Amino acid sequence: ADNVRRNHHAVNNYISNYSNVYLLVRSQVVFVIMKSPRVVQCILLTSFGVTFAKACTGAACRPNFVFILADDWGWGDIASDGKGPGMDFDHTPNLNRLASRGTLFVDFHVANPVCSPSRAGFMTGRYPARFRIHTALNSNPAANFNEGQANFLPKNTTTITRVLQSNGYATGHFGKWHLGGTPDAPAPTEYGIDESCTFNSMDTCKADGSTANSSTNIIDSAIDFITRKYSTSPFYVNVWLHVSHNLLNPSAEQKQACAANSKACACSGLSDNQTTCAHQIFLAAQMDADAQIGRLLGTLGALDLHESTLVAFSTDNGPEDEHVYISAVGSAGPFRGRKRSLYEGGIRVPFIVSWGGGSPNPRVASNTVDNTVISSVDWLPTVIAIANATVPPALAENLQLDGKDMSHVVVSLRQNGSVRPPTPRNKMLFWEWRFGVAGSCDNAAPQLAVRDDRYKLLRDIADGGRVELYDLDFYNESDHGPAWLPDFHEQNNLAALPGNPYAATIARLSSAVLAWRQTLPPGPYDIAEPCATWQYPGALPGARVRHGGCEGSVCGTPQRVQDSDPDW
Repeated sequence: ADNVRRNHHAVNNYISNYSNVYLLVRSQVVFVIMKSPRVVQCILLTSFGVTFAKACTGAACRPNFVFILADDWGWGDIASDGKGPGMDFDHTPNLNRLASRGTLFVDFHVANPVCSPSRAGFMTGRYPARFRIHTALNSNPAANFNEGQANFLPKNTTTITRVLQSNGYATGHFGKWHLGGTPDAPAPTEYGIDESCTFNSMDTCKADGSTANSSTNIIDSAIDFITRKYSTSPFYVNVWLHVSHNLLNPSAEQKQACAANSKACACSGLSDNQTTCAHQIFLAAQMDADAQIGRLLGTLGALDLHESTLVAFSTDNGPEDEHVYISAVGSAGPFRGRKRSLYEGGIRVPFIVSWGGGSPNPRVASNTVDNTVISSVDWLPTVIAIANATVPPALAENLQLDGKDMSHVVVSLRQNGSVRPPTPRNKMLFWEWRFGVAGSCDNAAPQLAVRDDRYKLLRDIADGGRVELYDLDFYNESDHGPAWLPDFHEQNNLAALPGNPYAATIARLSSAVLAWRQTLPPGPYDIAEPCATWQYPGALPGARVRHGGCEGSVCGTPQRVQDSDPDW
């Protein structure tokens, strides 16, 4: 035990200081976390003090589901993924405990780098552009029209809640909605949800999305729902928090609690140090959200629901940029990009799953890291499989899934307590981002992306634009040469290598993503003038870039164009 404590202390010190050494050390520390079971075991030590109910096993098993979705948390914003800049203390102890009792998926991606489309992917198992949801939905219909968007998720869409409700589940949704807030938008209860209390919606029950107690109030609603429903039926509940979205508003008590644990929170006013105060606001809000998550998990234990409930945690996209608001100091870990970017920092996010970990009958491996490529569009088919649910014919007509059932990876005791290699996915993943970015030009990715196991290709819509290919296999070290370093920051563009040795891979993936785009409803997108001074890492000579007003360049203002279809 003393040896474990010493290792834990050393690892935490190593990680907390890596931001001072910047990219190389940052990459190597997270690489160690991905690769080393011993480090994982040191980081993920503690467990919940809970009691256990009868196990849910066999074909008749209908487990409960609690899906916690944070807002604008980056890959590095939970200590289990590696502390980000300024995060010199364990500010997410409850999420760390959840990971220690479950599996941390380190190659999990959302369907879009922005809120509304990302949430649509979780709810439907489909790419959000199929519903004309390309960026954050606006409460003003004219603003949605200008971006070629629908006003809300179509009412007849087959959703995860609708399928489970038809199979006898009690369904709830508490917190953020953001899938339609125009006056004509349906309420969340019209999507197969029995009870809801939300904001960014047309819900009759308005949730708290702005005060210091927002996380507390959302968790209170979820706990009340679970307490009333668990004894009569299985339940599925979305718990969608607003932290860390603008504007963060922690109370004085929350900031004091943060300051008691971290020098990053030692701020008494903006005149002290703007960066320190930004960290105080950000970490205090996240620390409180983590505390409320711990209260929810404690309730599951008190109700003896631990063995019969699958709990999942994720976030809707990468961290916001500090150029948007001052306290946006979240961490994308070692990855390039932030919110609105198709680089990994914008779409790769934490994903933790726990089910009965530490009990006599666990269903998900504990203290385990998994490197399999998984997407938010896999959530619906995976949950349906785990729940042993059937899709009624009326719902099956509209269920044309883009994701796939990954239950064999998620619900697995394989290599318990270790770092698992990636399970082949055998189905490509696609992304699009039509508009600009905030902040650094380095975050402005091409407009389309495709991932096929280890390779990720990004390219612009128009021929002659940027084409980038990256090898994102961070696990199979033996496949690479002795000087190999993991390309976390997407700097080593294989499409720019002399002699074009990856020409066949580039052609295959480029053809696939362009063919996928042809299946989407047409709509507007941004193009830009050639950038006079900014050289993107790995860019091909003469490539045109989109920037959306990003810093560090004298690019022209992006021009919005539309597809040839006049009915977009």
